[in-house]
Amino acid sequence: MVKRHFFLLIFLVTGIFSCQIAASVVRAAPADGNPVAEPRESETAPAPGPPALVELNAHLNRLPRRLVDLRRLVAGEGDRQVIEERLPELNRDIERLTWRFDRLRASPLPRYNQLADVVTGFEEVSRRLHVWQDQLERALATLAVEETFWVREKRFVTTWLRGREKDKADQLFAGRAREALGVIGQALDDLRFRLHALADLGKRLAVLDGRIYQQKAELRRLMVTVRKSRFEQTAPPILSPLYYRHLSLAREWNPRQHWLDLVQSVGRYVHERIWAALAALLLVAALSLAIGTSARLVEPASRWFPFTRRPVSAALFLSLSLLLLATLIYSTHYFPLMVEGLLSILLITMIIRLAGILVEPWLYRSLLLPLSWVLILTHLLQVLDVPLAIVHVYIFLVSGLTVIWYLRLMCCHRDRLPRTRRWLMHLTCLVSVVEALAELTGYAELALFLFTASLYTVFAALDIWFLFLFSQGLLGLMFHQAPLRIVRKNSRILAGKCTLPLSVLFLVLFCLVTLVNWQVFPTIHDAAVSLGTLEWTIGGFTLTPGYVLTVFLVIYGSFVVSRMLQALLLQDVLPRYSAQIGVQLAITRLVHYAVLVIGFLVLLKVC
Repeated sequence: MVKRHFFLLIFLVTGIFSCQIAASVVRAAPADGNPVAEPRESETAPAPGPPALVELNAHLNRLPRRLVDLRRLVAGEGDRQVIEERLPELNRDIERLTWRFDRLRASPLPRYNQLADVVTGFEEVSRRLHVWQDQLERALATLAVEETFWVREKRFVTTWLRGREKDKADQLFAGRAREALGVIGQALDDLRFRLHALADLGKRLAVLDGRIYQQKAELRRLMVTVRKSRFEQTAPPILSPLYYRHLSLAREWNPRQHWLDLVQSVGRYVHERIWAALAALLLVAALSLAIGTSARLVEPASRWFPFTRRPVSAALFLSLSLLLLATLIYSTHYFPLMVEGLLSILLITMIIRLAGILVEPWLYRSLLLPLSWVLILTHLLQVLDVPLAIVHVYIFLVSGLTVIWYLRLMCCHRDRLPRTRRWLMHLTCLVSVVEALAELTGYAELALFLFTASLYTVFAALDIWFLFLFSQGLLGLMFHQAPLRIVRKNSRILAGKCTLPLSVLFLVLFCLVTLVNWQVFPTIHDAAVSLGTLEWTIGGFTLTPGYVLTVFLVIYGSFVVSRMLQALLLQDVLPRYSAQIGVQLAITRLVHYAVLVIGFLVLLKVC
């Protein structure tokens, strides 16, 4: 096993550096492999032009066809009309985001997540605006080419009319030329009107683009200020008498009224999207039915079987996980906060339901159940819009209870915990102590940031871990029911081979979500783009994370395909020909090397 991993590591490093060398050679080579020959003097000499009368006739004959193309082009100019119709909606979105930004700017303590949500709103509006600007630029370029053609034709016809002697033959062409001048004038007037309309629309879009850019720049400066304020003393110590004045102001909060408002708001939101809600329910029902009926296709010892015992929970877990992860790609709060909080609470409930059959009982009781109650209560505080004074008391109490829970867990279950989980428990206790000290010393923003970021990170870890288990079980089911007998026979081996790339992909996803939770980046898209552009140089070669990940997946995929082909040859193909064992092993070894060479060539092409 060690030898195999050693050769895999060598192959990975060799592939990376070979791709870099090949890329540098390709960049250094000319566009084509042949030297460019100098044109001969006879080849560059202009050819003699046709007689002026014949040339005029050719020009006049092609004008009707070009006029038909121009009319079709103008008639098909629907982009400008669509943009004109959608521009008021874009203006309303910008005004709404600007109003939210003004409210946050006027607030003494704006929240980073709220600012990030406004930034992603401006990013979405900016993407729409840039799409429209690209459409306008293409339309302007096309109309500019047409205008150049018609101006050239007008100049040619006018020059011919002024320079020719008025003989009888030319009089016949002069009438056609004057008619052509009228047509050219109409075409130019129409083209210039369209060009002016597009230029005016482009000017309005440019003004909006500049406004959005200015708002985003101010938002990012405010976000930097909010980050710095976390390390400032923004509230009195939680045990001081001054803090209880803040609690007395929080007595005006009416939880019953907020709960009624929550029910009404969620009901109104669902009623406005009733068809989408019904479609989602039908999808979950179909998915749960498919998961439940798949129980007879697998053995009880398989990784997929536990999910079939609770199909509704598994279907809801998968749907809600993908939905909430998808909303983090371009926005931090795609749904209203109350809807997002309720969906998160439902997802936590489904995770706990599945954890009862996927994890050990002592771990379920000692770790996951207390954590789930804290997660649910935290989301309820967010949904009900509880005053910050009460929230900070809640953070202080939870931090203290976490330390007590950590001490109890270390005393009772220390031997059961692996080393990695013990280090995670130590880190959790350390963060809880820092949160409690921050509340005791008045650094309320720092305590709130650490509490929410660490709690949402744990929530993301649970969600992505269960998604990994679900994907692993689903792959095992697919291999077990594959149409090829060789795949069904080696289904467990193939599922095991897919564990490593699955682990890498889900680990990358967890890192991106963690960067969003710790407010390093506002969205997963921003995090992926920023990390994807990171570069480091080793021995003159430039590497990026995406580059290394691609090389790893291609090389590992080559080894997996090679193992599959070797198993196919040894188990099904070669025994039919009664070949000796040595011959069979030699053939499979040649196939192995051939697949690795093909994988190396694919790696050069991809990189």
